[in-house]
Amino acid sequence: MPPKKHKLDDGEETDSASPSSQKIKKETIKSTKVKTEKKPKIEKHKKEKLEGKKTEINAPSKCGKEVKEKVLALHGDEAIELILKYLRDQNRPYSATEISANLHGKVGKAVADKLLKEMSEMGKIKSKSTRGNEKGSQWIFWSLQDSTDNIGPEDLNQMDDEIKELKENIKELKVKLKANTKILETLKSTPTTKELISNIEKLRIENNAKKERLHEYKNGENKIVTREEMSKVDKELVYWTNKQMARKRAFQCLEDLLLETKTREELWEEAGIEEDAG
Repeated sequence: MPPKKHKLDDGEETDSASPSSQKIKKETIKSTKVKTEKKPKIEKHKKEKLEGKKTEINAPSKCGKEVKEKVLALHGDEAIELILKYLRDQNRPYSATEISANLHGKVGKAVADKLLKEMSEMGKIKSKSTRGNEKGSQWIFWSLQDSTDNIGPEDLNQMDDEIKELKENIKELKVKLKANTKILETLKSTPTTKELISNIEKLRIENNAKKERLHEYKNGENKIVTREEMSKVDKELVYWTNKQMARKRAFQCLEDLLLETKTREELWEEAGIEEDAG
């Protein structure tokens, strides 16, 4: 049978047995494979993008750290009142930057600088620059001082005299303090009333016990031993202890001789010797 002919896209027929037709078949198969392989890659890329977007949406802000609540900045009269109160409470000079930082952002730096200069011009506070009116000079601001605090020279002299008197009094008080501390130490070392009462009771009990023993000795219930009798007993004790040691040595020598022929148990049974309890 003749070989089958295949139709091409252009409508031409080709012989399946010819090499050109086989090449065309291979090329068409490869192109279809490439197209099919590219599709899943594109789909994977799209999926990764979508997952990345999801993770970005679900990710917590600032690497999981809690976002601090923003402090509402004050303006106008509220800011002026806050700055005035702060300067009065602290009662020392500050720059606009320091005031803004110390108020923790409640009044911005630019707003604080503007309001402080306005208040200085209105006479609500005092101000001074480091270089006069030159550019780049730093301004400092402080609250108004009370006019009643002004003291004259007579008052100052009187205050100096009072200070001298107080210093002298301090010296006298220090001397008294030393004396009183010594008295306090002696009082602490002495027993209290409760301790004295308990000590007296203990001494009474001891005295009664000693009286009873003395009464027994006087009535003859307990025999009183003289010194001569005690020395005699001590001499006898020494004598008999020496005798005991000598007899023990003699017994051990004799026992060693007899143990050459017999055991100790057999020897003691025959001789009727019993071991001392001590």
